[in-house]
Amino acid sequence: MAHFRRKSDKIAHIKSIPLFGKLSQKELAEVARHCDEMTVASHQVLANEGSPGDECFIIVSGEITIRRNRRKLAVKGAGEIVGEMALLDELPRSATLVTSQDSNLLVFSRRDFRLIINELPSVSRKLLETLSERLRETDKSWLG
Repeated sequence: MAHFRRKSDKIAHIKSIPLFGKLSQKELAEVARHCDEMTVASHQVLANEGSPGDECFIIVSGEITIRRNRRKLAVKGAGEIVGEMALLDELPRSATLVTSQDSNLLVFSRRDFRLIINELPSVSRKLLETLSERLRETDKSWLG
């Protein structure tokens, strides 16, 4: 079921995700080691709004639709990450995630995320920088 023929391909894919783009090769290799690969059929619910969230999903191929209150908010495709807030807090899911195509995913759990943060504290700083950039971009799009 492996989607990546080589470890370096998996690492390169993870590096292409903006959230992980500032990580060093060593840090990326550690993240890759903790990501599980999975194939999911179309129309499968990955997470339900209001339920506990314990993992995020990196889309290798396929699509995931994000819904809140049964309303479609966005469709994410290859190279994007969904559910990443679950890594940072223990709050309920803010949206429902449903595959809208057969999808190949990398799954990264909160437990593994915390292990990496404890082993490689530099990852925390780099992820916080990236999240700050994302918040600034959101502010600009909303406030101009």
